[in-house]
Amino acid sequence: MSIPALQSDFASSVLNLIDTTYECVRSLQTLGYEVEQFAEVMFVYMLLQKLDASSKLWFEREFNKKDLHKDVTKFWELEKIEKPIKSVEEEKCEKHFLKTYSRNSEGRYIVQLPLKKNPECLGESKTSALGSLNSLWRRLSKYPELLSLFRDFMQEYEALGHMELVTDNNEPSTSYYLPHHGVFKPDKTSTKLRVVFNASALSSNGLSLNDIQMNEGLTQEDLFSIMLRFRKHEFVFSADIRKMYRMILVDPQQRDLQRIVWKNGENDTVKTYKLNTVTYGTTSAPYLATRVLPQLVKDEGQCFPLAATVLDSDFYMDDVLTGGDSLEEVRELQIQLIRVCLLEQAWNYTNGEQTHQIYERLRKLKIDWNDSLAQREAEEWERFLNSLHSINQLCIPRHVLCEFPEKLEVHGFADASERAYGAVVYLTCKSSAGERNCVRLLCSNSRVVPLKFISVPKLELCAALLLAQLVKRVLCAIKLKINDVYLWSDSTIVLAWIQHEPWELKTFVANRIAAIQELTKKEQWFHFSTGNNPADVLSRGLAPEKLCNNELWWTGPSFLQADFPVPMSTPNSNDDVYLSYLKTSKPIFLTLNAKKKELFIDCLLSVTNSYLKLIRVMSFFFRFIFNSRNPHSLRSGPLTGDELKVASEYLIKEVRVREFSKEISALKKGNSIPKGNNLRNLNPFIDSNGILRVGGRLEYSNLTDNQKHPIILPKSHRLTKLIFVYFHLKNLHVGPLGLLCAVRQKFWPIHGRNLSRKIVNDCITCFRNKPVVANQIMGNLAAERITPTFPFNVCGVDFIGPLLVKPVAQRRITARKMYAAIFVCFVTNAVHFELVTDLTSEAFIACLKRFFACRGKSSIVHSDNATNFVGAQSALKRLSDLYCEVLVLNLTLFTVLDLMLRSGYVLL
Repeated sequence: MSIPALQSDFASSVLNLIDTTYECVRSLQTLGYEVEQFAEVMFVYMLLQKLDASSKLWFEREFNKKDLHKDVTKFWELEKIEKPIKSVEEEKCEKHFLKTYSRNSEGRYIVQLPLKKNPECLGESKTSALGSLNSLWRRLSKYPELLSLFRDFMQEYEALGHMELVTDNNEPSTSYYLPHHGVFKPDKTSTKLRVVFNASALSSNGLSLNDIQMNEGLTQEDLFSIMLRFRKHEFVFSADIRKMYRMILVDPQQRDLQRIVWKNGENDTVKTYKLNTVTYGTTSAPYLATRVLPQLVKDEGQCFPLAATVLDSDFYMDDVLTGGDSLEEVRELQIQLIRVCLLEQAWNYTNGEQTHQIYERLRKLKIDWNDSLAQREAEEWERFLNSLHSINQLCIPRHVLCEFPEKLEVHGFADASERAYGAVVYLTCKSSAGERNCVRLLCSNSRVVPLKFISVPKLELCAALLLAQLVKRVLCAIKLKINDVYLWSDSTIVLAWIQHEPWELKTFVANRIAAIQELTKKEQWFHFSTGNNPADVLSRGLAPEKLCNNELWWTGPSFLQADFPVPMSTPNSNDDVYLSYLKTSKPIFLTLNAKKKELFIDCLLSVTNSYLKLIRVMSFFFRFIFNSRNPHSLRSGPLTGDELKVASEYLIKEVRVREFSKEISALKKGNSIPKGNNLRNLNPFIDSNGILRVGGRLEYSNLTDNQKHPIILPKSHRLTKLIFVYFHLKNLHVGPLGLLCAVRQKFWPIHGRNLSRKIVNDCITCFRNKPVVANQIMGNLAAERITPTFPFNVCGVDFIGPLLVKPVAQRRITARKMYAAIFVCFVTNAVHFELVTDLTSEAFIACLKRFFACRGKSSIVHSDNATNFVGAQSALKRLSDLYCEVLVLNLTLFTVLDLMLRSGYVLL
């Protein structure tokens, strides 16, 4: 048996009661037939069953424990009335629907389950589904009526084509079996049995179908907006969509994820079925069902305009609350909205604020849930419960519009006290017949004051913010042309705050004033006396028996029913509390710096970091000017070299005029440059284009004009820096000297050497790639290099060449390739050269003989193990070995002769 988990801070009790009364029961669910019933009694779930005196029933259930105080605290939080923002998963779910939905030939919608994981991750689930089916049949066999209803339901499900028999005995690679059970409610007149498919049942690896589905929730408007619009119609009706979920097909490729097992008899063979439609019990079912309605409006709305409006805005799940201003309009709506059944709708009003206030008082007294109430609180609670019976006689008029409405006004009232604060909204309708204004209560909202102390002006401000949010919600939902909006408050402090800018107020007040000014206009807020405020019912409370006959609450202040003079201004407040929340004004000192108007070239240089880009931009400017003046000969295509040259000269002349104005003026007058000026030694002159250039003595050279007479650049101008950066990058991050040389091929910058060093030092690329010199400590010298000995005792040898050698005396002999052997002494660093005819070992041995004959025999000769060196070493080793063998043979012969002579032998 599946019992919902409770969110409570106390150990929830499961009670076995005999002949228990149902006075506190909020809902009743039958688990079996006429025996086991599961009742929800306020905060406690009860298992009800009639037992004999000797019978015993053991029941065990683990409940989740949570902080109940956090749940109840939501009643008095300073919450906002706003629409939630869509999450990333909801956006993905919407994109998935638009991408995958389709319609068949009958016009029925086919959708795909929005999966966030691959269904292959699901484990085996048929075993648990079979176990659930056997458990279900053990229960059905005890209650024939329940069994009959279950069979009828499954037969209807199959007959309507909402599920189909699986004939293939082979299990697909990916499948999921839904366990199912029945919820039996005998007191229901329409549907006593409701079959529930459990898509949250875990498979063998701990995952269920609901675990891998996305869910966007409901895509329809909230019930508050639908009910508010329902009240504006003169003729109304309600209906619902029959079998809404089962009217939408699931893509055939995903139907294996909605398999079930069923058998018509307890001993019959178990059969496997696939559910073809959207199944209640899956996470995405509400979203898919409600998302199809706006898609239907988009697809078919042009043919059914009235039905399209209702489907788009007046449906909540599968129920519709709508109407019209005439019977003909309503009948047309009924014709367009097919498959609807009429239901009755009762209007009632309940108010839970008194319970919240009592609960808050118990919190202040620190009374726990299981503690007994004090006598005063207990008596107050009893009086409150007894007074609730009068609520049953309360009747609220549904229609809020008068006949022939001419002018509609929305009036909102806000009030606060030390116990609660709230806001109430009325709709005033003025008829063209000249009758009294029709005033109807639209809606209200209230909050209990938190335990933490908050001053009354702050609570009045919270009430004003709640009113602004509520009125904004009403204006968006009611969809009527509202002529005027009036917002009333009896707090002059709050009204004075609203007239201020948020930055003039302290944080708490400023944040709420900013929100109020964003939702409403300052001109919509007015003041009136406290005695006529209907919001006092929310802030101070009212007994239920007095609420039914309270004219102020149901129809608002009396002045709303007639034409009233609108206050032209809001009274000012000099209250100390009002003044305390204003930021203290301090003298502000402003410093004004006069700045010359920047020229276009300066602005362009300040936003450009590339010399080449700067030239191209200026070239396009000049092209635009030329095309504007010469519309018959337009220039187009890539920039030409002449255009780039003109732009470059223009920039240089502009810089020249501002940086060298005195020097140019002196040169134009024929005077010389004054002493101490940086340009005096350059002998400058102005060329035919008006550019200042360097003089000199290279007039008759073959160099270009820019090389003979470079253009003079100022030392600290931004254009000079851009030119240096351009040449630095163009020459692949050349060093300071190379950069200065490249620039001076065309320009002559003042103090160019310093600027080139600065450009290179500031270059990030050069800084990152600058090599770091390694200062390694050298190793110890070899013993052969530091032991005193005669020259070339220890030496190294290597060949250089080839060298082309030709005898001087013989003219007709061609030059031959020869090599030079270089011997280096390790001790004295002396060098000896020998000429070698070729690279053979024999030639090297001959060279070595000459070297030894000249410098003496060396004890160690080092080489790089070239083939001729290795061959010479092998030949010398063979010679050494042969010499050793001959020496041994001679010694042996001399020894034998000596013995023979001593023995008396005579040599002949």
